[in-house]
Amino acid sequence: MLLGQTYRCYTKKAGYARLRRKFVNGKWVRNWAVEQCRNAHKVAEKHPSYFTLTKLWTAARRADERNLEFGVTEQRSVIRGVTEGYKRFFN
Repeated sequence: MLLGQTYRCYTKKAGYARLRRKFVNGKWVRNWAVEQCRNAHKVAEKHPSYFTLTKLWTAARRADERNLEFGVTEQRSVIRGVTEGYKRFFN
């Protein structure tokens, strides 16, 4: 069972701060995607697909400038992980 991941890097404080913001942003994107899936479940809808979530994320991403600091590819990979997890759980 995987409990968590630990990363070790030898970088300067500015690089460390950026890396930390990147992981925090990934966590925020994951929580956003899970919230979208839970809201769909409450309304008795099927869980949203990857395409639907990325479409919603494109609109939500522009609303907060913190999301624009990092590439959309990394954020979409987090969304992909959430949709794959929901697919495996419910199917």
